[in-house]
Amino acid sequence: MVEAKKKTEKKTKENSKVAFPAQAFINQWGFIHLNQEAVEAFGAVKGQKTPITIDLNEGALIIKKA
Repeated sequence: MVEAKKKTEKKTKENSKVAFPAQAFINQWGFIHLNQEAVEAFGAVKGQKTPITIDLNEGALIIKKA
């Protein structure tokens, strides 16, 4: 498990060149779809749940890791 975390941290640093704001969409069921580069830059690991907090500020959603 520690090795997987190290690999994820390395990928996050390598992909920090993602252009933000990134384009995404919300489907008809309410799921937010991000491209893989944005997900990796955020530090989420594919196949694992990542707890987040969502805030609404002047019409903008602000998503942070919990």
